[in-house]
Amino acid sequence: MEEDKKEIELRSAEYQEVLGQPPSWLVRSGTILIAFVLLLLLLLSFVFKYPDIIVSRIVITTINPPAPLKAQVSGKITDVFVKEKQKVMPEEVIAVLENTANYTDYTYLCNILDTLKSPYEFACRKDLNLGECQTSYADFLQTVQLLKNKREIRLYQQQMAIVRQEMADREAYMAQLRKQLEILKQNADFAKIQRERNAMLFEKKAISKYEYEQSEQNFLSQGLLFEEMNSQIISVQLQINKLQQEILDLRKQEDEDYRKAELSIDVAYKTFLSQLDLWKKKYLLVSPIQGRVTFSRYWSKNQAVQVNEVVATIIPQSSTDIIGKLYIPSDGMGKVKEGQRVNIKVDNFPYMEYGFLEGTVKSISLVPITEGDEFAGKSVYCAEVAIPTMESNYRKVFPLTQEMSGVGEIITEDLRLIERLLYPIKSIWKEHF
Repeated sequence: MEEDKKEIELRSAEYQEVLGQPPSWLVRSGTILIAFVLLLLLLLSFVFKYPDIIVSRIVITTINPPAPLKAQVSGKITDVFVKEKQKVMPEEVIAVLENTANYTDYTYLCNILDTLKSPYEFACRKDLNLGECQTSYADFLQTVQLLKNKREIRLYQQQMAIVRQEMADREAYMAQLRKQLEILKQNADFAKIQRERNAMLFEKKAISKYEYEQSEQNFLSQGLLFEEMNSQIISVQLQINKLQQEILDLRKQEDEDYRKAELSIDVAYKTFLSQLDLWKKKYLLVSPIQGRVTFSRYWSKNQAVQVNEVVATIIPQSSTDIIGKLYIPSDGMGKVKEGQRVNIKVDNFPYMEYGFLEGTVKSISLVPITEGDEFAGKSVYCAEVAIPTMESNYRKVFPLTQEMSGVGEIITEDLRLIERLLYPIKSIWKEHF
């Protein structure tokens, strides 16, 4: 053991000079190398950038986005009227889902409704099979038929005709009474003259008192007959006035009756149209825009679809401006501003091989949205990204496919590496000084 210790001490002494005093050139070279590396790293930290980014999901589409046609009910497809990539017009029916109505009867009814000027003049077959709209259709037909019956029977017109005839008879009777009144007036005037003449003769003792009293009595009798006839004429006139009022009342009742009938038609018609529109939205797949139709999983009759499944999509013809819908999480949303650059990595084209697209934040929604499973129930903000070209930074052109998805990286701050490194120091300085 002692021999080993001596051997170690001897060996340490031999190398003591070399280990204790390294060459000065080596020290200088090492110091210069380390300083150069540190200086190089410092310079590179000014050159290289380490941007602050927010990563979000993005969907690429156009200004006029495609219109998906979703099934509103589960069931089979009973009719398909178009083929893949066929051009369609707005309001054109693409397909029909299984229901209890007859589609031929529906189209027949729609043709009549399109040319209908007034619901009061509606005329159509009663045996149409309209499924869920059958009850409202029957109610509408019933109200229209009631109005037609009123117009055909003309009950009020018949009643007014009877009253007018009675009034004409009364007026004719009054004309006869007026003639009789004229005769009675003449008789009364003659009796008055006779009485005055007899009064003069009686004063002169030319006639007896009896004769004078007879003329006085005749005068009073003729006057009474005249007044009775005049009263009768007034009574008949009152009857005529009453008949005229009855005609006015009948006209008023007729107008009110027709108004009620027309109001019933209006209500029934609106209810029927509302039910028909609900049926259309429920069982018909209708193109909302002009474009070309494309099918995904469904393309023929008897295929079963589930509610809210996309049966077909209408691709608009005039889609030129390309945009992206960016769904930004609420975390860090305050950093996002209009005009910021967005790097878009498309799922269909791996960015390591194809590169990424570039866009600019054009607008940001003011309120968040929550989309259930798609965003795990979290609130997100929707931003519109303008994409000037489908050419990537690798000079590769991506063919535009509607609803392309990918990842959008919003560059909120294009920081240099040195700025990123100094951020913690800057934060501590502001907090404590």
